[in-house]
Amino acid sequence: MNKKLMAVAVAGALAAPGLALAQASVTISGFVKVAVGQISNSGAATAAGVASRAGLNSSEYRLNDDGPTRIAFDMRDQIDSDLAGIAKLELRPTIDGTSAVNAGAAGAGFGSSSGTSFIGLESKSMGTLRIGSIDQHYTIGVDTGAVYGPTQAASGLMGYSYIAQPVAGVTRQSAAQTSHTGASRTRNLLRWDSTNMSGFRVGVGYSFNTASGQESDLATGARKGSSLNINPSYTAATWRVIYSHWDDKRDATAAATVQNHKGQRLVGDMKFGDFTVGAAWDKYQIDIMTVATGVTAPAGKRTTMQLTGKYQTGKHVVTGMYAKAGKDSVLVGETGAKNYAITYAYLFSARTSVGVGYAVLKNDALGAYTLSGESTGLGGGNLQNGYASNNSEAFAGEKQSYLGVSLRQTF
Repeated sequence: MNKKLMAVAVAGALAAPGLALAQASVTISGFVKVAVGQISNSGAATAAGVASRAGLNSSEYRLNDDGPTRIAFDMRDQIDSDLAGIAKLELRPTIDGTSAVNAGAAGAGFGSSSGTSFIGLESKSMGTLRIGSIDQHYTIGVDTGAVYGPTQAASGLMGYSYIAQPVAGVTRQSAAQTSHTGASRTRNLLRWDSTNMSGFRVGVGYSFNTASGQESDLATGARKGSSLNINPSYTAATWRVIYSHWDDKRDATAAATVQNHKGQRLVGDMKFGDFTVGAAWDKYQIDIMTVATGVTAPAGKRTTMQLTGKYQTGKHVVTGMYAKAGKDSVLVGETGAKNYAITYAYLFSARTSVGVGYAVLKNDALGAYTLSGESTGLGGGNLQNGYASNNSEAFAGEKQSYLGVSLRQTF
């Protein structure tokens, strides 16, 4: 009799509405990563109108958040056999004692903005729709070793493609300089990604306002901005190819001018046993439109390329990278740069690793590229947060080098 009562109780529990919770899940994941290293600068240009580093220290040792550290909450509700509701919230705390919210203030902070965040629907037959703030275009690339090694070992010529040149009275770059896709996640985004069709996938993203967290169309009579990203890819057993097209027309608020961005990126890699080789090509252009007249003029246009190699066996990972930014076809003077890096990582376990990285970036006479992970503010860039350090972006023609060690733990 007791067994029968127990069976009834179990059956009732299984039929209760609360069982729906068994189909929903929240996964907490992320990583903590900190690097200790030295950045050095030399050879800043002294041409007329271009400020040099005279009177400033040329190197520093520092400890900095490296990645940056992040905590992600992934939520999933399996509605039926085909459809699931999904959501993600990502935080990016700084743990090196610097608050990025209040530049330079002591104490931990949650970064200058939150990380990737969205809500959406995932269908096994129809693909995935996401709405929120999501990385697009600029993050597509080949392995450079920055996962385990310091981020400065990643190419600053591909990910954050700042294109402009120093001008008279400005320390590093002109006011027209800006970053690849805002150097961050695309805001106000609707994105659809297809299912895997025998290795082929395609993604399409549309944003109402790429760089800002809010719309401002109703506050002006000027152009309403938007951006479009089209991203097909093919992945086979030992190789893959990814293409990304970027077309971004920024909101024209009360400003006299507004920017138009166009970019193309093609990357691929192939695995040969323990070795992986990769290549990437990137073309980016910025035009400036005068709001009053609608006339558009080119502000910058350049192409970069990157070659990478990786060897992984057991607990050991070695990577090498070479990148080159070509001369800007719009700007005057030698505005290119070269960048190479090497990393070694030892994987203590599946979650804990240590990485060593060495990187060198050499700007041409008027090149102003900066090692990845460094602050990049206009006109001197007094930016300081847990990810980089104050005044660390390159002067025109400057050579930057970095040697550091990073410790990383995932969860």
